[in-house]
Amino acid sequence: MSFSAEVKREMVRTQPQPCCLAAEWAAMLYALGSLTFSGGQWGLVLRTDNPYVVRRAQQALMGILGIRAEIALQGREGVRKRYWLSLFGPSCAAALEIAGCPAGTLRHAPKAAMLGRTCCKKAFVRGLFLSCGTVSATERGFHMEFVLPTPQLADCLSGVLGKFGITPGHVMRGDHFGVYLKGADAIADVLTMCGAHGGRLQLEDIRVVRDVRNRVNRRINCESSNIDKAAMSSAIRCENIRKLARAGVKLPATLKEAADARLSFPDDTLEELSTRLGISKSALNHRLRRLDALAADVPDLE
Repeated sequence: MSFSAEVKREMVRTQPQPCCLAAEWAAMLYALGSLTFSGGQWGLVLRTDNPYVVRRAQQALMGILGIRAEIALQGREGVRKRYWLSLFGPSCAAALEIAGCPAGTLRHAPKAAMLGRTCCKKAFVRGLFLSCGTVSATERGFHMEFVLPTPQLADCLSGVLGKFGITPGHVMRGDHFGVYLKGADAIADVLTMCGAHGGRLQLEDIRVVRDVRNRVNRRINCESSNIDKAAMSSAIRCENIRKLARAGVKLPATLKEAADARLSFPDDTLEELSTRLGISKSALNHRLRRLDALAADVPDLE
């Protein structure tokens, strides 16, 4: 089961306040619903491939209106299944009215009055995520996205998230409108807002592992880079010392000692080499730099 599916399964176990049922129902209606006219009456249909979502919509209607909507399954073995929730006649009109839509119409977004309470705003976000949201949390990164049918609904969601200090991004997905979050903190806040506390804990676990691994990789890369630089520096110094020897340059005892040690132990670090000679690292570094300066004054032999 994907992380998105686990989170949605957790969200449908939440018990919303009575005032929040209408906001959650409205979110599912605006995201998934469509109107049909047949036999002289209006009908309302919600389509989704997630059985938990269609069952949640059915429970919301039962809690608000005492209406039990019909659920049908479309699809065959080996083909992706689709679930349909349908209402007709007076039941359709009542379900639309609860969401703030006049009979026979479907608004693009709910009225502000429906989302006046903080708990109702959270229920609205939860309803949208159940309907058209996805979330991924891996060591490569975090991503949450809502793919919505209208720009008005996308703007409405952005406004609601903004009330909680969350600023999402926007992207076109074909003829749909994506509202997305990338930061782990923002995604964790939305999961908590929607009642997916277990999902947030799982995300935090992944983030800790990711951060530790990144720190270890940075340290390894840094140490590897330092080793490469030290090896290059040692190779250049050894060549400088050989250049001085070919030119017959007479070295003071202290410089000759440092030169012989470097040639004998080219893989030693500066600290290891200074320990062998019984001098400080800064003293050894000074002597090696003097050797570099002397070699620079010696003309290259053709």
